[in-house]
This record gives sequence, structure tokens and C-alpha cells, in this order.
Amino acid sequence: MPTNPLSTIHLPMPDDFDLVAYERIASRIAPLHEVHPDSWPEYAGGWSAIGFRFYACAEYDESFARSFRQHGGSPPPPERYGQERDLYGFFVSGLSVIETFGYGLFAVASMLRGRANRRVAYVPSGSQKAVQPL
Repeated sequence: MPTNPLSTIHLPMPDDFDLVAYERIASRIAPLHEVHPDSWPEYAGGWSAIGFRFYACAEYDESFARSFRQHGGSPPPPERYGQERDLYGFFVSGLSVIETFGYGLFAVASMLRGRANRRVAYVPSGSQKAVQPL
């Protein structure tokens, strides 16, 4: 059963999404919007993407499980394609949740630590792919 919609993307999340923790972090970071206008869009984009990716992951999971229950693990090609698509989408979306969480935290750290910290810095537009774990 879905939870209340997320404040960021306005979609109801699956039961296993920790809505309270997500919203608690979002509400604690919200006051930094005015103080860090450069980092804020990076955080907001990453934080919203967590919800979108998790939502997609849950949809792929439901679709794959429904097909597997109905057709088993070796269905004819059209159904098999759907299972493969759902399985791939599930894992890629799940990985993307982790990646966007890391990216969102990078932006939060840049707001909390500022540009003075060389290990956590603002990411100029167009260089987002340069963000890597330390």
C-alpha cells in the first residue's frame, strides 16, 4: 500500500520507502536554499531523483513479479522480453537510487562545509559527472 506523497515529487511511495527519514532530511536542508543558491539545485535534483528512481524500481518489481507468477521463468519471447526489461529496470533503478543519494549528500556536504573544504566542494554546472566517492 502506498504512503503519503513525497513533498518533492508528489508521488505516493511504496511501503518500504522510509518517508519519515526522507522528509526529515529535506526539511532540515530546506533553510539552506537561500544561503547556498549554487549548491541548492544540485541537492534538489538529486533528492527528487531518489523518489523517482525508487518509484520506478518498485514498478519494475511489481511488473516482474506479476509476470513471473503468471508465466513462470521461461515464458514465450514476448513475455520473456517484458520480464528481462523489468528485471533490468529494477536493478538499474535500484543502483540509481544509491547513486542519486550519494550525489544529493555531496550537495548537502557542499552546503554544510562550504567551498573552503577541498574534499567537498561546489560542482559547477556541466561537471556533475566528476563527482566521485572519496
